Amino acid sequence: SFKNIMADQGGNYIAPFLWLHNEDDALIVRELHRIHDCGIGAVCIESRTHEEFCREDWWQDVRLILDTCKSLVSVSIPDSVTSIGSYAFYDCNLQSIIIPNSVITIGDSAFETCDSLRSVTIGDSVTSIGDSAFYDCQRLSSITIPDSVISIGNSAFERCFALKSASIGNSVTTIGDCAFEGCSSLEKITIPDSVLEIGSYAFKGCTGLTSITIPDSVTSIGYYAFYGCTGLTSITIPDSVTSIEQSTFSGCTGLT
Repeated sequence: SFKNIMADQGGNYIAPFLWLHNEDDALIVRELHRIHDCGIGAVCIESRTHEEFCREDWWQDVRLILDTCKSLVSVSIPDSVTSIGSYAFYDCNLQSIIIPNSVITIGDSAFETCDSLRSVTIGDSVTSIGDSAFYDCQRLSSITIPDSVISIGNSAFERCFALKSASIGNSVTTIGDCAFEGCSSLEKITIPDSVLEIGSYAFKGCTGLTSITIPDSVTSIGYYAFYGCTGLTSITIPDSVTSIEQSTFSGCTGLT
């Protein structure tokens, strides 16, 4: 977003210029689709060349560009891409995304607020999923995190209300703060033996969870990690855990 860019939080990008000269609508839409078909997720609009700059015709063109970009529901990421930058597809209307095996990192907020996103395939080379990478993707129903992933960032899947199942790969060592907070439909999650730390608020409000097994590798469980998981009726905590923080299981009314 513009606010994040001004705060120097948007990362670095190379994006094509879309020069506006008061062209007809069909040409603008065609060029946007050509950019999209090349796997490019952003453009820089150069408007000073527009004959009606900052007047009504210019505003009409800008509205057309925004509406066209919002209508794009799929994107093909080429195998040449090794990283997906912060905010790369922020607030897009994507319905599905396939992240190829060439990608190593998924940046912070890369797909944040893509609330039409239903299907995500993460390639087998990804090692880290950034903070808020899929935050507020409210229609995402399942996720498989491959064995290549080492860390799941803070709030990575927070507010994914439709998420029913999450498979975490066997290399993940850290489940970040708020990683699955508010995933109220989550019914099943397996925490692998590689995990050392479960972050604060990691599963807060996951009311659909009925049981959880914490593996022998885990040494600490953060503040409010399972707070308000009202459906939770059983939990196994191994001897490896040396720290259970404040209110970790508070509000888990099903535990007896």
